[in-house]
Amino acid sequence: RGCLTLTDNFETTFKFHFSLGGISGGIASKGDVIFISEQSANPERGAGILRRQDPTAFSLSALAPNYAFGVDGWDNSSGTLSHFGMAGSFSQSGGNTSNFSFDSNNGGQMFTTGGVPESFSFVTFQQPISTGTGVASASMNLPGSSGRATVEVYVINSSELFFVSLTLSKDGPEFSGRAIATSSSFSASSISPNYIFHFTGNSAGAASTSIGLASFSTPGSPGISGTVSGTMDQYAGVTATSQNLTGTYALASLAGRLIVTGPNAATSPICYLANPFDGVSAFCIGTDSSAGFGILDGQPAATYSSNSLSGNFFFGSNEPGDNAGPDSSGVATISSGNLQGVQDISAQAGLSLANPFSATLSINSDGSGNLGANTVAVTNGSVLYLIDETGKLPPLVQVFEQ
Repeated sequence: RGCLTLTDNFETTFKFHFSLGGISGGIASKGDVIFISEQSANPERGAGILRRQDPTAFSLSALAPNYAFGVDGWDNSSGTLSHFGMAGSFSQSGGNTSNFSFDSNNGGQMFTTGGVPESFSFVTFQQPISTGTGVASASMNLPGSSGRATVEVYVINSSELFFVSLTLSKDGPEFSGRAIATSSSFSASSISPNYIFHFTGNSAGAASTSIGLASFSTPGSPGISGTVSGTMDQYAGVTATSQNLTGTYALASLAGRLIVTGPNAATSPICYLANPFDGVSAFCIGTDSSAGFGILDGQPAATYSSNSLSGNFFFGSNEPGDNAGPDSSGVATISSGNLQGVQDISAQAGLSLANPFSATLSINSDGSGNLGANTVAVTNGSVLYLIDETGKLPPLVQVFEQ
């Protein structure tokens, strides 16, 4: 855990508290971070992730030829605040992008290319990538918007990019997200048999989150298609539900678009496959009014137990579904199902540091489990997704990583 204080050219001070992991040779490669600025009538808060940059990738020629991407945020351009999510894929060569395929959800309003790549440019770089910071200004084509959004692109490495919009709320969605390198074409072997997943969205001002397990049958005819089964725990508002998942899927071989059709919109996400990297196997959006955004992460075939997770972890609250929830960042140790940790919390009431906690981890053979009564969790043996349904916290997903 650590703390960083920055002051901008307007003399505004931002305090960042972070937790680190992926440590090799004494250097961390990833982490979680929260920030707070209390120098205004309405204090600013935020939460996100940290990733170590690779300066050798700070040029357009070093970028991968194909990416899957996912972004989410908020749109108030119509005067009514709605959650926004978009996932897709694109190709690039020297900064010139093509083969743009996407699906977006803005408060329940869907836009899509239907899995057929379009020829127009998705991202247009306005300048070369800075060799000092790995940052470049660009414009992004947003479906349903009257113009292009101004964004900053941060190069993490050749396989991963971060995006953040600089658009004012009256002009369209404000969002952030990332892109992960992907393939130029897809086949039946592109789909893993099992995944864990998490989603966060908001409908009519009420945050909603979900985590679960999804199993995909061996693809068959017609095309690359099959059946989906699994379980999902959802926490929306103050209501917790659990349900079995059933449905079908179909994969578009050119765009990597994986569409799942379940019994309702809440169980019918659209995903874009990435080369599994940094805990992401696919970026997904929900198709219901909450405009949920989430990821799939592969789950190796195994018999899971409380001993499947052990060692030192860092964790964070990720993107919240509304501004009422606290942002958190912390570290924990798991041994024989016993979890001991400490976390920093940024909430509406202020900043609270070094809060200790403990819990008993219980994991079933399929990777589902909990950290005590009225909590739900899933794991793939490397990461843990957790939702606290006790009513003490609004809906949010905590992600534990090593």
